[in-house]
Order: sequence, then structure tokens, then C-alpha cells
Amino acid sequence: VAYLKPLIMQAAEIIPEEYHSTTQVFVRATAGMRLIPKEQRADIYDALAAGLAADEDVRLPVRRQNIGTITGDLEAYYAALSTNYIANRIDATLRRVPGSGPMVGALDLGGGSTQIVMYVGPEEMPPSAQVSPEHFWSHSYLAYGVDKIRERVADFLAAEAAAVGSPSVDHPCAHPGHEELHDATGVTLVGSALPGDVHSCPAAMRRALWPQGACSPQGPCALDGVLTPPVRGEFYAMSVYFFALDAVRELGPHPMKSWPRPSVRELREAAADFCGLEWAHLNATMSTAHRYTKPEQVPRRCLEAFYLGELLHTAFGFHPASTDVTIALEVEGREVEWTLGLALAEVAASAEASPAPATASSAAPGVVGQEQLDQLLSSLREPLQNVTDAVQGLAKDVHTWAEDWGVGGVAFTALLGGAALLVALLASQPGKRAGWWGLAAAR
Repeated sequence: VAYLKPLIMQAAEIIPEEYHSTTQVFVRATAGMRLIPKEQRADIYDALAAGLAADEDVRLPVRRQNIGTITGDLEAYYAALSTNYIANRIDATLRRVPGSGPMVGALDLGGGSTQIVMYVGPEEMPPSAQVSPEHFWSHSYLAYGVDKIRERVADFLAAEAAAVGSPSVDHPCAHPGHEELHDATGVTLVGSALPGDVHSCPAAMRRALWPQGACSPQGPCALDGVLTPPVRGEFYAMSVYFFALDAVRELGPHPMKSWPRPSVRELREAAADFCGLEWAHLNATMSTAHRYTKPEQVPRRCLEAFYLGELLHTAFGFHPASTDVTIALEVEGREVEWTLGLALAEVAASAEASPAPATASSAAPGVVGQEQLDQLLSSLREPLQNVTDAVQGLAKDVHTWAEDWGVGGVAFTALLGGAALLVALLASQPGKRAGWWGLAAAR
């Protein structure tokens, strides 16, 4: 409550006071919370809703029904909506923008899960038709986020060493000179990556992720038993895709000349050159040099970068020379997060649920008819970005809280969407359509 409260108070400063009572606040959880029992999730959400409702300083109503966990498929769908809206492929009512070009897919990666979503619907749609989940193929791979993969690779290597009584084992996905104790076995994982070695880490990763003989380096291979259909079109990759590869690009020696659209081959080469850096040198000179990487995260970026290559090529089937994936923190100056897609979906659903359109003369300020909704959202693009910028100072505290809390050993990151917290603000009046007053997203 203490960490969500400042965000909600900030939002209340943006929304006119007369609309506070009809504003909805949404808090949505993702992979980390999917990993814990349903009963524990309910207890956490109940306590959160009760705590916020009891706080007199929280001037926006936080309803229990607006706090919960979304499915992986919905998370992927929201990411696709966000990407296509910012890229001007769809408007705020989820309708195609005429002449805007083909729809794009989305790739998302967090600590607990990863998602892929691609558009498989018709390129030509009636003007009145909305984009819907049925127009996308998507899948969310629970426990295939970077934190879980790091654990699985470490567990696999340590178990192999423990089986033969070895006190240590080489870790090809860690910088030379880096050492880490595997608590469960007492085995020391010793970094052994070499500059230019694009094979050893991916090979170890495939052994840890797929049963022997179940996956060829040529791919594609079924991930968690699900085989991705042939990829089509262009994609935007967000979250850890950007944070990890941007760190490799800035801290490593490889220039990644095709950035932000590196091929899988170039991505792997950059990862190999970065991983081959001596840990003593990297730790002493570069641990605070990257905006999106805290010092303790630096040694993780090596494995994360290689894992991205395995996802794109071995699991999803992108050709090694393909440049169809854009690594994106922002599109058209707007940060790409699934949270924006959630807000768009809620706005569109609210508009559809109100059959009587509000006219310009009858609508109160901030409450608009369907035909005005896109115009309102377009005009709010800059103010919404200002709101986002205003809460960035709170993001570090929010992220620290998310990492520090644990339930049954599972990091409590997902209450903030794994990488983001959404406060979607929908102001409305009885009989009127919803107006979108603001959006605050803290990464």
C-alpha cells in the first residue's frame, strides 16, 4: 500500500476532483503472481484493496474487482494492442487505421514468463470492425522468463557437477572470473565464456531446456510443448529484450551496427563478445554505466542476451539473418508496455457498453462519445507522456518493493506487471461514455 499510494495520489492530481468518485483504478498482475496458489493471491489482493480503501489520503476509489491477475494470453494481446496503437496501425477504438500498413507482432519478456503474439487476421477489415483477440495467435510461456531460465541453467550445470562429486563447474553463460555458489548443491559456478564463442552457452541452455535429442540447433523447437507457427511480418520486442540487449550494446565491444533491428546472428555475436569480457574489469569499470541495469544485474545480462537468441531462433523460428524484430523501449516517442494495451481495451469496452452516444452538447468535460474518443486520446498523448515522466521518480522505489517481497520463494514482481505498474484512469458518469483522463506507468 505504501508504494502504490504515491502513484494513485499523483493520478488524483491530474484528474478533476468532480470525477474522482467515478474514476476506475486498475492494478493487474502477471507471471510472478500466476506462479503462486490462487488462495494466496486472493489474500494479497484483499489486503491491498482494504488498505487502500482505508487510507483517507487515497482519493480515487480502488475497487477489489479491478485488482487481479491476467492470463498470459491477455498480457500478450495487450502488448500487441499497445504496439500497434503506438505504431498507428489501430486507433483508440481498436479499429484499423486506413493506409497505415500491416499489423505488427509483439515479443515480451519478463522475469517469470515470455510472450509472443502475431497478427493472423485479415489485412482488410470493414471500417466498423474492431481488432480482437481472435485476430492474433499468442502464447505465454510461464516459468520461461529470464529469472527462471537463469535458475534452470544453474540448477542443471550444478546437478551435473554434483553427480560426479565435483566442487565446481564451468558456466559458459557467465563472464570469465565470475563465481557464484549454487546453494542447493554447494557447487561453485565458474564463469567460462570466451570472446567470440557463440556456441557453448546456447548449447548448455538447450541441454537445460529441452530433453536430450528433443531440439536441434537449427530449430524451431517446441517450447514447453508448444510449437510456434511460422512467424510472419514484423515484430517489436520489449521489456527485457531491450534492457538486456541495450546493456550488451553499450557495455560490450560489439557495435551492433544494425541496432535496433539486429539479426539473430548479430545478436549472438554481440552477446559472445560481451560475455567474454573479464568480470574483474567489467565489475570495476562498467557496473554503473547503464541506465537500465543496476550493478547486481550486470552479470545476468550475459545469459539473458544469449537466451534472447535461443528464443528468437530456436524456439520461435526466426531466421538467423532476419531483421524483422525491432528492439524497442519506445515507438514514436512512446514507451512500449502491455499496460497501454490494457487501458485501450478497457476504454473500448466501456465505449461499447454505453449504447447511447454522448453528444458534444450533452457530454460533461472529460466524458466523450465514441466518435470523440480517438480525438481525445490523440490530444492526450503529450499530457499522458508527461504523467508517465512525472511518476518515473517513484519507479525505483516501486521496483525495489516488488523485488523485496516474496511469497513462497517467488519474487513479488508481478503485482507491478513484472516490469510495469498501470493506473488506468477512466472517468465516467451514468449514461455517458468513458473518457480517458490519464495513464501512469512506472517501470
